Amino acid sequence: KEGHTFAGWNTASDGGGTDYAVGATLNMGAANVTLYAQWTENPTYTMTYNGNGSTGGSVPVDSEAYEAGETVSVLEKGTLVKASHTFVGWNTASDGGGTDYAAGATLTM
Repeated sequence: KEGHTFAGWNTASDGGGTDYAVGATLNMGAANVTLYAQWTENPTYTMTYNGNGSTGGSVPVDSEAYEAGETVSVLEKGTLVKASHTFVGWNTASDGGGTDYAAGATLTM
């Protein structure tokens, strides 16, 4: 199930029955048993851009939610401007001491 991780089996579709892990033993009675897959939603993360002292324009907005391990494309600067400065890319720290990313580069969330 996209965006989810398999969490095991349950005797009720809403997960309110008996849980069974993969490889667990189930004792069969005298009736049919239906097991329902149970899923856990994968956590997602967002990419936020900060103008970091820009004097005009607006930062690009990435409205996607990304799962860990997913490839993310770094956006262009949008309409950002900063008087007497040239945009050279993005960094994970406001002081530039983090990891540099050029617009159009990719990173792994």
